[in-house]
Amino acid sequence: LRSRDAARRASRRRAARERDLLPDFVRLADYVEVEALAALVVEAWAGFLAELLRPRRAAGLLETTVRFADEGATFAPTRAQIQQTLAATADALVGLLAGAPRLLRLRPLARFVPLARRPQHAPDPQLVVRASADFRATCAAVDAKVASDFARAREYADAAFARVWPVYEHARRWDFDAYKRRAHTVASLRRELERVAAWERELEKMRTRQTCGLLEVESRRLRQALAPLAAEKMAALKDLVRDLARAKCRDQRAKYRAALARVAPRPRHLGGFA
Repeated sequence: LRSRDAARRASRRRAARERDLLPDFVRLADYVEVEALAALVVEAWAGFLAELLRPRRAAGLLETTVRFADEGATFAPTRAQIQQTLAATADALVGLLAGAPRLLRLRPLARFVPLARRPQHAPDPQLVVRASADFRATCAAVDAKVASDFARAREYADAAFARVWPVYEHARRWDFDAYKRRAHTVASLRRELERVAAWERELEKMRTRQTCGLLEVESRRLRQALAPLAAEKMAALKDLVRDLARAKCRDQRAKYRAALARVAPRPRHLGGFA
């Protein structure tokens, strides 16, 4: 009986010690959960970076449209806007951790952790992620990738659209009324018509999409904006040629009639020719 009582008392003491360890165990499990959640977010964002860095891509992940402005070719959205969008995506990913259930707050486990044993400042998984060197490095690499691909897009735009830039530049500065008042020759009009016809051919050959890393550079809207400008000038030139030709014909007809008027009237009788 004595040995049985001694064993029972030893079991009670062991159970009491284990019960005293339970709050620390719950807190430890909560810390492990925080680290696991933080690592999950860091790995997810690193996986997104790996997708951005994939070397061969049939189409870009993000689309930007080429436009012409006074300073040249521009992009919409811009590099800064896309970087801000991706930074906001990273913030939203980190923000998901705020809604993750914490072991320390679960009702079945919270009763094992008395208020006196609870930490005054429980670890915040969002702060853990933002303090992570790996996460900050990944964010910097994402920004660098966007900047690098926009540099590639800039090189592509400068090379691909240099031949159609004069369409925009000319339409912005051309005054048809002033041009119409200038002296024109057949050769000068032919040169102008050939130049506009060359613009229209360049617009027909112009690429409407190009992949530059993670960017899909879209230029269909640019072509749609420039084509009417070239067509409008071609129509104006044809109207001018027609008006000049009509005026020239009127002048020549007037001169011909004046010359005929200066000629003596043809005699009606044979004697008048003597």
